[in-house]
Amino acid sequence: EKDALGRPFINNNNILLLDGKLAVTPHLSILGELLFSLYDQVDRGTVNDFALIAGPQYSKPPFFLYANYRNLGGDFRFVGGSAQSFSNQEGFFASGELRLEKVSLYGSSDYYWDDSLLELDRGRLVTWASNFGISYTPYEILYTNLNSSIVQRKISDGNKPLDELTYSLLWGAFVRLARGRLNPYIRLKYTEDITSEPVEEREKDESGILGFGWQLSRRLRMSAEGEIRRNYDSEDTRDDLIASGNLALRWQPLNRIFVSVGCELINTKDRINDEDSDRLTINLGYGHQLHKGWRVSSHFRWANEWGADEGSDFDLFVKLEKAFHWGRPRLRLGIPRPRQVLITGDIEGYLFIDENGDKRKQPWEKGIPDIPIIMDDTFIVVTHSDGYFIFRNVLTGKRTLTIEIRALPLEYSPAYIHSETDVSVRKTSEVFFPCTIQK
Repeated sequence: EKDALGRPFINNNNILLLDGKLAVTPHLSILGELLFSLYDQVDRGTVNDFALIAGPQYSKPPFFLYANYRNLGGDFRFVGGSAQSFSNQEGFFASGELRLEKVSLYGSSDYYWDDSLLELDRGRLVTWASNFGISYTPYEILYTNLNSSIVQRKISDGNKPLDELTYSLLWGAFVRLARGRLNPYIRLKYTEDITSEPVEEREKDESGILGFGWQLSRRLRMSAEGEIRRNYDSEDTRDDLIASGNLALRWQPLNRIFVSVGCELINTKDRINDEDSDRLTINLGYGHQLHKGWRVSSHFRWANEWGADEGSDFDLFVKLEKAFHWGRPRLRLGIPRPRQVLITGDIEGYLFIDENGDKRKQPWEKGIPDIPIIMDDTFIVVTHSDGYFIFRNVLTGKRTLTIEIRALPLEYSPAYIHSETDVSVRKTSEVFFPCTIQK
């Protein structure tokens, strides 16, 4: 791994994972995860640190509660370069949800503290973040979500360098067409940052998004959206108007192969300095399930910018993986009797980063790839590059889906790990696993 200037920074990063789950009752369990990181840092030699997350989970419809304590060391580094900065982060996280027939109430609270940076003369930084929301689904084809979040940070001596307030409103619908299903949506969002030191300064961010997702068939999906955003502050030092549009296609011509293509164009107008810049980004993806459990996937991204900041960059990522299984699976679905007609349906869903808190995957929300999803403690599929997964030809009845929590990186916090669904004849049931990113 290299730093921003291209100089060698980290070598030989080794990770040890210990994971456990204790089922106290059928509805209450305690989860624990410990990761130990040992690597060679060029200017410091061998460095080691650990990350610990542990806490209870309670799931009994309509109530869902999840909490944990975490200690993420300042020198701990995730696989792939994601890292805690230069401070040790410790704190508590709790979330809950009440799901009624048409209304869902949810909320979470996050309280943690960071040790001070070595090069700065200041005390401990304490952060409290909370998120509250309500989702209303009057009909199966209509949904509305109202969400608000509060973030407050302060130094241990009492100063408040930053308060952040965010409000968002989402409205969407599902429309059945002769060719698939269309999901148009509108999203309005407002964020305000208040800086009290050294002088009070308010930075505001307003945005509106109009987009749609169109599932033409099981093999072809398309999404597009346009966004208008304004970012400005009270001191007249910044006033940017940003217009963007993107289009993405995902095609699965065969059961073992999928390809994806996407493009995004962003225009930024700096109204104070009278400057314009344009940025074009193109994404290409490919995945292939090979024989005997092998899988290869790749992703290519190229971006070029014109105007005030000219330049281009590209990324190419290729992954080859193999899944190994030991032991004899327990076939809990049963064996059909002779001459019995198999009555089946499908289960599909997403493991994704829930930005607006409505617990449903929206086209702009990123999926979490390559995480196993287990059905009835027996059958396993792995999420695609966009977080999508599907179980085909499932016998009818109630099924339980579970995230393989040991494979989920520590930076993601799932709202719940288990989800139940009913499978009906020749129908597709939907299951969503929303996650948030730990700050």
